[in-house]
Amino acid sequence: MSITPDSNESAIPLHRPAAASSVGVRHVKMSEFYSKFASYIAEAEYAPVCVWRYKSPVVWLVGHATWARHPKIEQFLPEGHILGLLRDSINARLDKANTLLEAAMSANKMRVPPEPLVRALLVRILYSIPSDAMLHEQINHNLLYRWFVGFDLSQPIWARHVMEDAFALLLSQREIVGLITELVTLAAASKQASATHDFHINLALLEAWRVRVGQQAIQPEA
Repeated sequence: MSITPDSNESAIPLHRPAAASSVGVRHVKMSEFYSKFASYIAEAEYAPVCVWRYKSPVVWLVGHATWARHPKIEQFLPEGHILGLLRDSINARLDKANTLLEAAMSANKMRVPPEPLVRALLVRILYSIPSDAMLHEQINHNLLYRWFVGFDLSQPIWARHVMEDAFALLLSQREIVGLITELVTLAAASKQASATHDFHINLALLEAWRVRVGQQAIQPEA
């Protein structure tokens, strides 16, 4: 089988760990994968190989023995990624908002728990994902986003129309939009965000959500 490399890959810098993680995962650029396809297939028999493109994991090679053991999703996450480093602080803020989230679920008779939906909306803002459709695709295929939102390897994510309907219910509530704003501020102000410059925050979209529920516009920093 002939594989033609993407000419855009060779010059793309990757914000990821240079070394393999503690479970032996190998992280490689797609351009390297094309040139060493056979060797990475052989290597995957002993340890998972993650192929990156445009700073996101896109393909995993996993040996049969590893696959048969039903590995946990945490085994495949890049060590030291900003979403992993921020997860505890995000969890703490969401725990404090538990009463608010439960009330939102009860009042709207939601079919999906609101906490993972809020996480998904946070990912959309932090990484400027342009549409709900693309966000749904990214959560389905990007293991880092999948884990951050709250899904494991084998768990199916929501149907897209279910997700979009639930988003509409949440984003119609002033308190929920306020919570998302707090989470964006928390993530953007972290030391990890300053060090990695990994986020591309869509403030225009966040402000549109705020204006729609009657909140004040976001004031730019001096």
